Amino acid sequence: MQSASRSAGLVVFRSCCRQPGHYTGFGVTSGWAVTQLPIAVQPCVACRIAVSANFRSMSMITKAVLADIVGITAVALASGAVAAALYRSQAISQPWLVWLIALPFLVGASLWVWHISEKTRNWKSNRWGYALLFSPLVGAISFAIDVLIGGSNGHYKTFLEAASHAGSPFGFPLTVLICPVGTFIAFGSWIRCVILHVSEDQL
Repeated sequence: MQSASRSAGLVVFRSCCRQPGHYTGFGVTSGWAVTQLPIAVQPCVACRIAVSANFRSMSMITKAVLADIVGITAVALASGAVAAALYRSQAISQPWLVWLIALPFLVGASLWVWHISEKTRNWKSNRWGYALLFSPLVGAISFAIDVLIGGSNGHYKTFLEAASHAGSPFGFPLTVLICPVGTFIAFGSWIRCVILHVSEDQL
């Protein structure tokens, strides 16, 4: 219900909130009767600003969650495609098992670099774009070094077998972390930042 305060024949209606001074409609008194002027009663300026800010905040949160979902989906699709390619090249025999085991790690690492890591959580799309371009190059160099080291320890049928026998914890595992793992995360992160940038422009 609307409440009114009477002063010299003028009634000020309060209908949007209980804050003092937030008056939203006007009327005139005639005896004990109150006649409202034909003016649409709307929320006061302060309440409109508060409501708009709340909706804007909710919209930003919703779009941030959507960007995270799309980024994780991109990481999942990219890693699945690589697992299928490795299976076709006979590098692995059970690609989907490898993918399902690796996927939780990829998702956790992605969320960590997006929201927890102080070094990367504020990165823009251009930085993730550079990471997406250079991580395969650095990974290829690291892989070549692993092949040379592993190949010197014996004869293997494939480069992958030779690289996996490099014999250092910072050899082949580090190569895998750089590429493809780092490339997957950079790819999903770049797509996520693009979506966030588009969402910010639309707000």
